[in-house]
Amino acid sequence: MTFFSFPGIVASVYPYHFGIRLDRSVKGIDEILASHGFNTATIIEKNAFLTPFFGYARRAQYHVCVLSPSQAMKHKQAQSARRKTRGTPKAKADTWHQYPLRGLVQRLRPLWRDKKRTIAIGRLLLAALQFYKLRLTRKTVSIKEHRETHRRFRDTLSEFIDSRFESPQFLWIHTMVNHAPYLPPDCSTEFSQRELDYLNSRAISGFLTRGVCGRLQRLYVESMKTSDSLIGDILHALDTRGLLETSILIVTADHGEEFMEDGYYFSHDAESSSDRLLRVPLMFRCPGLIQPKTVSTPVATIDIAPTVCDLLGMQIPDTCRGLSLKAILSGTDGQATDAGPLLDRPIFSEAWQTRGPGDTRPGYESHKRVFSVREGAFKLIVREEQVSKNAVSQKLKLVDWMRDQPLDLTANRELVEHLKALLNNHIRTEGAFAAQARRKAEQSRVREKLSKVTSAQPR
Repeated sequence: MTFFSFPGIVASVYPYHFGIRLDRSVKGIDEILASHGFNTATIIEKNAFLTPFFGYARRAQYHVCVLSPSQAMKHKQAQSARRKTRGTPKAKADTWHQYPLRGLVQRLRPLWRDKKRTIAIGRLLLAALQFYKLRLTRKTVSIKEHRETHRRFRDTLSEFIDSRFESPQFLWIHTMVNHAPYLPPDCSTEFSQRELDYLNSRAISGFLTRGVCGRLQRLYVESMKTSDSLIGDILHALDTRGLLETSILIVTADHGEEFMEDGYYFSHDAESSSDRLLRVPLMFRCPGLIQPKTVSTPVATIDIAPTVCDLLGMQIPDTCRGLSLKAILSGTDGQATDAGPLLDRPIFSEAWQTRGPGDTRPGYESHKRVFSVREGAFKLIVREEQVSKNAVSQKLKLVDWMRDQPLDLTANRELVEHLKALLNNHIRTEGAFAAQARRKAEQSRVREKLSKVTSAQPR
């Protein structure tokens, strides 16, 4: 889910027509603020997907991604492999060439399509093989290495706030402690180091039972305490330097986690699209503009970038697809008289199955896609699978998301058709926007090149 969340969080665009890489035709909030004179910095913990290689923090003045030694090696190998295949038509069209027996697997796919039990057993067997491979080769990150990486991340962050923070400053901090492999506080006594390594290996491989998921859920909750401590340290560091009362603080997440509450899904499988994944915290602190309250209006992380621009009195770029939340944040009761567009709009999510971490193609090139649209209390999940070149199968699920109850499709046919129409219109509209954004970006690049050529000619 990280792949599909951050284009919206950072640049306020939907990912389906752009791919998981932040496209050059849109600007992230760091680039927007830099154009208004802000200093920009990003400090990322253990997530190589949030680096300039994938389009993030391309022009940040300060960028650090704190990786463990084993992660750094894997990231370097992945970058090298991608550079070698860049521009190769076959590599762009099909990245499954690296997997053995792929032709046989694709030909046998119809035998287990729609057979949930067969699919679940197959996944479990593959996960078991991956788990024992991790345990035997010791290629997964140990809890000891995880703690050392997190310590370096905190040290980097502390050093930046103490000696590099220069107002006006934009600082993006990304932690991974409550993401598998989970990291509880040093003082936690509920799990031994041996059990932590064991549970995290089970989580990473996907080799799970409900009993193991129960322990992982406890570990997940414990890891939240590490995040809480980190946020406390950040607030203290800003307060010590006298920066806290002049800073806009935003806390959010790219996704939640599932622990087999609704089936065989664990972690954050995009195929699920349950609200355990899609509902995340979103907290703003802006002294003088925002009073403490809880907002009941459904919003989205795609609204973050336009909200920041609006709070700072800047014009919201036309590439932002979200809406500013300033109206409801400034209201006294979580509502506002001018919040009509926020109250009436549907909210969407987009995801698809990628063919590996280097697959940056748009979602419409994937053979398996999943969307959701919600309006009012109702949410429709649409799962699509490309069964042949010209045929797509669809599976629909309708829920009352406020009550977390599934609804009958036949009995609510008109509602289903209405939500499908909203989703189809959204996909068409965002497709047209993506095409226009790319055209404008290309025209801008051409003008820039012509300007350089003209200025370089002798007079």
